[in-house]
Amino acid sequence: MSKRKGIILLSAIGLVAYTGFLLATLPATFVWQHLPANNKIVLQGISGTLWSGQARQAVINNGPNSIQLPFISWSWQPASLFNGHIGADIEMGNMSSVIEGKGSVAYGFDGITLNDVQIDTSASWLAQTLPQNIPGELSGSLHLLASSLHIQDKRCMFLNGSIKLTDSEFSGPVGKIDLGNSNASVKCRGNKLMISLTQSSPAIQTTADITLSQTGQYTLSGYISKGEALDSKLEKGLALLGSPDTKGRYPIDLRGRI
Repeated sequence: MSKRKGIILLSAIGLVAYTGFLLATLPATFVWQHLPANNKIVLQGISGTLWSGQARQAVINNGPNSIQLPFISWSWQPASLFNGHIGADIEMGNMSSVIEGKGSVAYGFDGITLNDVQIDTSASWLAQTLPQNIPGELSGSLHLLASSLHIQDKRCMFLNGSIKLTDSEFSGPVGKIDLGNSNASVKCRGNKLMISLTQSSPAIQTTADITLSQTGQYTLSGYISKGEALDSKLEKGLALLGSPDTKGRYPIDLRGRI
């Protein structure tokens, strides 16, 4: 190899190494400031690098009905490149915050995939983030799990998850009702969200199947059974659902649009 070629090769290696160093230490704040303006997601208090960093808070749908997510951190997964994706591990909040969660996200030409997502929060906090107000107050501890979620072209292609609501109570115009514990399996197929729910407390027991389409159309079918601790006023309200079957269950059959 000639001396000139050796110099060119060493210069090229040095340039690649220097470029790699710049990319590895690229500040996350610099990248965020040079992205197109986006009111849907706003990161505040950014520190660290593009590959491993954190933000004091993420604000979704910035405005009067915004959702604040505290203490967001991310760590890039280099191995995801072998599958043709850009992936990262994400953590959110801590034990003292209103919401805590973690999971991994991967982006590629086939869409966005979330794996091993776990979120813990309160039912009251989640109710406040809903676009429509609930006519009452819901309390309890909420645990959401999604072992796998795949989204392509803004459509839910696959979802395998679950929801647990424990020690819950609803206070509304008709009074308070003990909802106890609820468990739901959550799936999506054919761009439809499907939920199978079971709920049990000394006051009331519920089994229901819910489907929700991307256009907001929903169906809800199942049964409600009264318990010995159900308030007499609420018991009279069950009669609005119709007559109970031979097992004492009141049928539910609702259809509409959110």
